[in-house]
Amino acid sequence: MDCLFCKIIKKEIPAEITYEDDNSIAVLDIHPVAPGHTMVLPKVHAENILDLPNDQVGPVFLAVKKVAEKLKN
Repeated sequence: MDCLFCKIIKKEIPAEITYEDDNSIAVLDIHPVAPGHTMVLPKVHAENILDLPNDQVGPVFLAVKKVAEKLKN
């Protein structure tokens, strides 16, 4: 697979990881729109949120919340 995000998750491409758990990884965007601009990526490949398996949606959004709290602090 030639997915850039999958390569980041597999750590084949360097990225500044700000959070990681069993289901997701958060990295700083290389072209940030604002300071702290972070992307939270599911560890399973999905073209978009509609393709993300239902059992992964909750854990990924919990990671989004944790990252948002971290950025707020």
